[in-house]
Amino acid sequence: MEAIRSAIFILVAVLVFSFAEAQDDSDETFNCPDKKENRKAYYAHHLSCDRYWECDNAGNAKLKTCGNGLAFDDSDPRHERENCDYLFTVDCGDRVELGDAKAQRDALIESDEEFDCPKPNGYFPHHISCDKFWQCEKNRATLKFCGNGLVFDDSADTHENCNYPFTTDCGDRLEIEPPISTQFCPRLHGVFPDEDDCGVFYSCWNGEAKKYNCAAGLAFDQVNRVCVWADQVASCKTTDVAEGFQCPDPATVEQSGSFTRHAHPDDCRKFFVCLEGVARMYGCSIGTVFNTDSSACDDPENVPGCEKYYGDVDLKALKKAQAAGGGFVAKKSRPQQQDDDEDDSYQVCFSGQSQCPQANGRFPVPDQCDAYIICRDGIAETQLCPDGLVFNEKKTRVNSYPCDYPVDVECGTRTRIQSAQPSEHCPHQYGLYSHEDVRNCGQFWNCAAGRAYLFDCPEGLAFNSETLRCDWPDESPTCDPEVFLGFRCPPATPELLEANLGNPRYSHPNECSKFYTCIDGIKPRLISCRSGFVFNPTLNACDDPENVPGCSLINGQCEFPDGFFPDSRQCDKYFECVGGSAVEQLCPDGLVFNDYSTRYARCDLPTAVDCTRRSALQPAQPSLNCPRKWGFFKSSNPRACGQFYRCVDGEAHETDCPEGLVYSDLSGNCEWPDEVDGPCTPEGKKKLLRLNLNYSKDLGSQWVRENEICIVHSTIAVNACPELEGIQVYPHATSCDQFFLCVNGSLTLETCPNGLLFDGLGAVAHFCTYNWQVDCGDRKDFAPPVRTEFCPWLYGIFPITSSCNTQFHKCAEGEAYVTDCEPGLAYDDRTHSCNWPDLLDDCDGTAVTGFQCPSKPTGLSARFYPHPRYPHPALAQQTDVCQSKSNTAYHETHCDKYYACVDGITELIDCPNGLVYIGRGNGLTQHCDYPWRGECGDKLNRNAAIQTEHCEWLYGIFSHETSCTRYWTCWNGTAVEQYCIGGLLYNEETHACDWPQNVNGCQKHPLCKDDPDGRVTLGKSCTRFWQCIGGYPRLMRCAATLVFDKHSRRCVEPPTEDCDVLPTTTVQPNDTGANVPLSAVQKGKPQPFKDPNNQ
Repeated sequence: MEAIRSAIFILVAVLVFSFAEAQDDSDETFNCPDKKENRKAYYAHHLSCDRYWECDNAGNAKLKTCGNGLAFDDSDPRHERENCDYLFTVDCGDRVELGDAKAQRDALIESDEEFDCPKPNGYFPHHISCDKFWQCEKNRATLKFCGNGLVFDDSADTHENCNYPFTTDCGDRLEIEPPISTQFCPRLHGVFPDEDDCGVFYSCWNGEAKKYNCAAGLAFDQVNRVCVWADQVASCKTTDVAEGFQCPDPATVEQSGSFTRHAHPDDCRKFFVCLEGVARMYGCSIGTVFNTDSSACDDPENVPGCEKYYGDVDLKALKKAQAAGGGFVAKKSRPQQQDDDEDDSYQVCFSGQSQCPQANGRFPVPDQCDAYIICRDGIAETQLCPDGLVFNEKKTRVNSYPCDYPVDVECGTRTRIQSAQPSEHCPHQYGLYSHEDVRNCGQFWNCAAGRAYLFDCPEGLAFNSETLRCDWPDESPTCDPEVFLGFRCPPATPELLEANLGNPRYSHPNECSKFYTCIDGIKPRLISCRSGFVFNPTLNACDDPENVPGCSLINGQCEFPDGFFPDSRQCDKYFECVGGSAVEQLCPDGLVFNDYSTRYARCDLPTAVDCTRRSALQPAQPSLNCPRKWGFFKSSNPRACGQFYRCVDGEAHETDCPEGLVYSDLSGNCEWPDEVDGPCTPEGKKKLLRLNLNYSKDLGSQWVRENEICIVHSTIAVNACPELEGIQVYPHATSCDQFFLCVNGSLTLETCPNGLLFDGLGAVAHFCTYNWQVDCGDRKDFAPPVRTEFCPWLYGIFPITSSCNTQFHKCAEGEAYVTDCEPGLAYDDRTHSCNWPDLLDDCDGTAVTGFQCPSKPTGLSARFYPHPRYPHPALAQQTDVCQSKSNTAYHETHCDKYYACVDGITELIDCPNGLVYIGRGNGLTQHCDYPWRGECGDKLNRNAAIQTEHCEWLYGIFSHETSCTRYWTCWNGTAVEQYCIGGLLYNEETHACDWPQNVNGCQKHPLCKDDPDGRVTLGKSCTRFWQCIGGYPRLMRCAATLVFDKHSRRCVEPPTEDCDVLPTTTVQPNDTGANVPLSAVQKGKPQPFKDPNNQ
């Protein structure tokens, strides 16, 4: 059977090859439409999608085939791109014939039809191919390909990451597709050397080659993909190394030392350095030339023949510019040694290995605004900003991004920029651009990597294409404010202008809280009153709603068109109002709505809100120790006055008040005991002193406040509880492990657990603590020990062995728990704690620490004599940290630890809790940053998390417990609530605000429950609507003159069934001087906005 299959496969291959040969050898002809001067042109075949014609500059046509499962993309209108691409990305149109393209592509994916997604969403490697991967969306797998020349990096499954092969470890995934070549590009993507010039290389992306030149004297190293000295590149010819200069015999050179310097034959500024017979070309700094007498760089006037090298340039000014990091262009006459037919002037610019004005920094290219030169240790490399951005030379910080929007940069004479790379809505790959529809002045496109994102300006503002800011519409050069706002300023009398300081105001026809102001009487602007106020046309100013007829209530729940308002009956319910349309919202169980401001939706603790008049609440959702899911509640232990439960989403966290305070149910805070009703009050003390008790030995009564519980210390024999309310404890007269407990007047005799004694504080259990911590006085009696295998008493702390040990047993209820001392310490049975080994008898500190102190300190250690310091033995591999440039190094196993040089000694340092080490000076806190910004690799160990309210670690960014639009930023355990704006949701995978469609598993907004990406009407409004994006709504407005159709759910031309809207609104002053909309139609003038629903 295998033989038959092999025969069939060979037959098919022969047929395919024969078919390709027949195509190539066919008699088809093609007339090239036109000749491209010094360029080739490419045209699609009229029938085949995977074949095309190549026309040279003489008009000769050659038929070519893409192959490799690809098809020819003829989308280039200038026919200059030889672009073979994947079949599924090419629109073949009528070119329906395929040679081997579809067959090869089907063959590539035939064996990969099924894949079980390990996660519902993510990107996962192919099992044998390094340039293929699986994209999983909701457990549905799709096979995808990296570009030809790229491979899939499986280091993270959260994003699609195709990278260069030399930066990616493919492991056992060894298969890749055959190369697809274009001019200068062996594969469509990659970095490749020039075949003829070793100082030139090409960066290829999708088959388009961008040429780069190494600095003078350098060549492209194919292995490391960087420019290095030309003599270090084996493929370089002798003439390519130092321009063919041959080093003289060292015996004939008078210079001393391991290297010699020699002048360039044609250029005063250049010279050659010969090192062990190998020549390398260098250059003097700008403003100097090479002096053969001193073999050093010198001023031009000191070198005969080079005095006029810089022409008429002011060298003093030049050196000042050089010190300031500036660039320049200088005209000069060529030295006499050069040929007469060469140009008599040239540009001196910052390019090349030794032409950096400073050893390190970024500097502008003299004539191009979006290019710059970056210098590292005197080596210059030209960089290009992304299309649409330009170089900002004021950004000098090393970690700052050097490219900026053109509006923020003064290019001056640097006028040249790269060719634009437009895409849909984006004139350039990056930038902010006006909306194409001039009626949508309030929207603009934010372009990033050629992808356009639509943003809205605040209501009433328009995008200004000159400043790239949202501005008043009359200040925007491309916006017609009357069309944009739908309002035209009426003619104003001189008296009206004078009364309003030249800017009369007019009521908004639909919304009480807004009004129009006409600048200089002719330029309209839309203004909103501050929250809680509406526009009063009589006063011509913002006023309380009750003073303006018709503006007191909107829709029953909304006091104003926009804001958050409480329910009249239920304290944990409120309404979110937008444009007068109300959406009911509910606080989490246990919290209530705080109506201190209509601008914010804040759910708060009941103790912070007065719910007297709206006392109803949602049904409770209790859990263990939590009467409701959120809030503060008193401890279930009646004895623990100073403890309470902090409930977070139904989970109880036991919390202690500060020492000396007790928890108050009324205030929800920790208070002084005398301010809280209950057993822990001074009144309990007064009542106790008035009682006539039967003492066997009266030592006096004393009320004390200890550990947030009420204790009465007396040595008494108790016949009855002295207090009928609360909790009191009394020591037994003779027994140290027994005591009397009174709970609301009920008396019981209690016994401490075996191994504990009564002290009234209960540091271990039930008002009892370890026996060595209690002074029993005359109370000598206690129960005998109850032993278990490792515990002499049921409770206690005991050594594991009699000898020196770094561990001990902690016993509770007879169960022994092995506990470690801190590193470097040993257990001390005298103190029942860990101690320094040199303070213990028969304990060898060398055995405990693993380190033997040298008899005599030397070097840096001697600086700390008589207590010299030495690196930990675990730092043996890190002994060079203090000699390294960074003075820091990674830990071997922990991602949040690192080694640092402190006072010349290598020390182990922990990152702040929640952060990881990422390298010196690159992090959020110098060397440490968020985990998703670091590369932990196989170092999976981290210190234990320290949690506070809302913070899983002391430092980090964490999702909100109840909201998709909010999140917490934690700094040293303090949580600050943050909000995503513009319809974005918090993405836990990227730790940033993101588009809703990229955020999985987030609860849906009630408005979008029917269609997560649909449109929803906004009450009775004709011009505004909700646009749902991924289940969350964004408030949108139709363009001027359009209305929202509730049936088609689109903005259309009026009239519709519900709305009859004219394009603009005109108002004029009435006879009384108040500014009100016109109500009557006036011939020859635009009519006012009229909404049939009076919205």
